[in-house]
Amino acid sequence: MSEYTVRRLEGEADLRSWDAFVAASPQANPFSTTCWLSAAAEAAGAEIEIRVAAKGESWFAGVALSTRRAGGRWYLGLPLASYNTFVYRPRASSHPESVTLEHVEVTHALIDGTSGRMKNGNLMLVPSITDVRPWMWSGWSARPRYTYVLDLSRPLPVSHSARKHLRKCQDAGMTLDAAWNLDALCSVFSATQERKGFAVRLSPERFRRLSEALYAGGLATMLIARTAEGEPVSGHVLLSLPGSTDTFHWVVGTHSRYLTSGVSAWLMVETAAEMTKRGFRSWDLCGADFPSIARFKSNLGGTLVPYFQVEAPHGPLDGLYAGFKRMMRGDGYPRR
Repeated sequence: MSEYTVRRLEGEADLRSWDAFVAASPQANPFSTTCWLSAAAEAAGAEIEIRVAAKGESWFAGVALSTRRAGGRWYLGLPLASYNTFVYRPRASSHPESVTLEHVEVTHALIDGTSGRMKNGNLMLVPSITDVRPWMWSGWSARPRYTYVLDLSRPLPVSHSARKHLRKCQDAGMTLDAAWNLDALCSVFSATQERKGFAVRLSPERFRRLSEALYAGGLATMLIARTAEGEPVSGHVLLSLPGSTDTFHWVVGTHSRYLTSGVSAWLMVETAAEMTKRGFRSWDLCGADFPSIARFKSNLGGTLVPYFQVEAPHGPLDGLYAGFKRMMRGDGYPRR
């Protein structure tokens, strides 16, 4: 019998407490906030429920589940979500035995307490969760994924090839625009989407609504690279918790005719400098699982960091549904 009680959060007071819990957690990330969850769920037509494992009034861990009803409740990954993860309280003890015991017990309690809430469960855990044994011991599968994390406390140690791109863009008079301009961002994002042929399960209108909601909620920062004449040529959006010193890459795009200009590397380096000025200390590039993307991100001098994707056990019907999802939209996550 578990000493933890698992319950669903209800009401505005609970949701405010959840955001405070996420912000204080070692797994703090914008994809666990109610701002992201409500906006992304609305855009995707998903339902959200948040469940926490608690002792009395103290919360020890929690997870947000995004689902859709189709003859049952099925897991539905939110579009453009880098992580959908368990989050934990800061550890009360630093002793390895106590830390491990609490992690294992509370994770098991939350897995058991959410078992049956959805079919085809699939989570992307943030890199700080290094012990995935509780999922494996519960019959889940676990596989490593990779990302690069940039240290913003110092100038980026970019590669020689990246430095050549930087000089080329500087000589061409490229400028960095930090104003929120969704038209400019959509022009470069849609160009990249058409070139690479990937789907995000969002119409342009829904993508705009999601982006605007994240900006209004204080999570989103946009940076656009412009030519000397002011044309937007590359841009991206970063997501951050208000008050946090960590930021996360979200969406990015570059016009095809500027791919050889080096502007993608220039934008990354200039963005790192800008975010450092704003007090940020780290930048999670949110994925390095495909060769071309991994090579590009490695040129920026970040640290390669593993994290885990965990999948719940499923039967034949669940497997067919999972295969259908992969056929329709890749592996269910942005190709990073």
